[in-house]
Amino acid sequence: MGAEGNKCEQLLAEAVVAYRAALEVRTREKFPEDWAASQNNLGLALWSQSQAAAGKTRAQLLSEAVASYRAALEVRTRGALPQDWAQTLHNLAIVLTDQTLAAEGKKCDQLLTEAILSYRAVLEVRARKALPQDWAQTQNSLANALKRQALISDGNQRELLLVEAAETYRVALEVYTRKALPQRWAETQNNLALVLCDLAQVAEGKKCEQLLAKAIAAYRAALEVQTRETLPQHWAKTQTNLANALVIQSNFAKGNAIEQLLAEAVEIYRATLEILTRKALPNDWANSQNSLGIALWSQALISKESKREQLLDEAVDAYRAALERQTREALPQDWAQIQNNLGIALRDQAHAAEGKKRDQLLAKAVVSYRAALEVRTRETLPQGWAQTQNNLGLALIDQALAAEGNQQEQLLAQAVAAYRAALEIYTRKSLPQKWARTQDNLANALVLKGFLAKGEKRKQLLIDAVTAKKITLEIFTIESFPERYANSINWINEIEAEIKQFSMY
Repeated sequence: MGAEGNKCEQLLAEAVVAYRAALEVRTREKFPEDWAASQNNLGLALWSQSQAAAGKTRAQLLSEAVASYRAALEVRTRGALPQDWAQTLHNLAIVLTDQTLAAEGKKCDQLLTEAILSYRAVLEVRARKALPQDWAQTQNSLANALKRQALISDGNQRELLLVEAAETYRVALEVYTRKALPQRWAETQNNLALVLCDLAQVAEGKKCEQLLAKAIAAYRAALEVQTRETLPQHWAKTQTNLANALVIQSNFAKGNAIEQLLAEAVEIYRATLEILTRKALPNDWANSQNSLGIALWSQALISKESKREQLLDEAVDAYRAALERQTREALPQDWAQIQNNLGIALRDQAHAAEGKKRDQLLAKAVVSYRAALEVRTRETLPQGWAQTQNNLGLALIDQALAAEGNQQEQLLAQAVAAYRAALEIYTRKSLPQKWARTQDNLANALVLKGFLAKGEKRKQLLIDAVTAKKITLEIFTIESFPERYANSINWINEIEAEIKQFSMY
């Protein structure tokens, strides 16, 4: 559809009214195939309306679209009308996948499972030889659902789903070539790059860097077709994804390269927000605000004090702006992610503050983390849950350092519990570096607890702390992390000296 904004909404509303009117004339009893076609078209219009809606309105539109498609499938059966059946089943699967954005737990998994099974069924009818473009379209949609399912999976299952999604996109690109179908080619390049970025998140070291490099190359390739002049919205969304990858890539860069990557990312986000406005595309606007916040926060980490404070303020403002749109009711998982990000920025602001302001910022950070954990549960989003548990532990430690007496002990106990919770997901086998970092955080918390304790309890806590620190050296080796290794050895020697001194009495 070439229209945008209010004009597009008006046309879609008129289409819905027209299709509903047609269903009153083209009844199932008199004109079953026409009735089914109108139900299918109504589903498409309702789904299109949902793309600019939010919250309960969006959920209602998607629910009505599902009902329309299911009604059409009562007539459009595989045996009687195989191609029409495949088309409507494919449309239904798209809506089911969209419904997962506001679903949690078993409901989310059920929707994705049905969507994936539907796509696989469609591919039994949409053969590559007979219907190459339809086949490629379904492969692309299947990959989208696999990617989505990976996000709610853990460990090896997550990686397997992402690998399958990447391969499915590559298969679609065998038909969606740049020469024959440039726009479809560009869209699929963008989708492939998204999966490569997700794979990079579960990889480490050189493999992670290689995946990011491939993703960035795919985004840049897509942008050769998706220009701001010809396809402004597609351009803006792919630019946003490119900027996300550049931010991640900055984690592996050194020196000036870090600043350059982050500066490019921030520039891209600000440019895309000129297209992805809150009024026209509110959900995309909110996503870009969140991404901008991450980039600004990353810039703050490598900036001098005065500039750092300004960048952190801007990051917090960007997160709060995103939360105005991405509410818990409308998009709970996105809301939880932003709450987690906001907590990180607030904690960093606290490090530059003193007294009551510091205490207030840390309290707000803890509130954000705990809010995120109401959605990021171990069952539904295990890695997100572990990430936020670790972040919560860090904030609790900061609070404990400014507390006294029983309150200090309670905060330290909560921090230790948070780190131990994270380590249930961050295992050495699946995520060795995250496991080692969290073990390191746990060691620091145990030492602080130990210094508050007396007698054998003090000794045991210090021993546990040393044990936790020592096993991190299996990952943070002298060859790979010489400075960190040296600092850890000094730390261990100091605490062991404390234990030895205690044992002398």
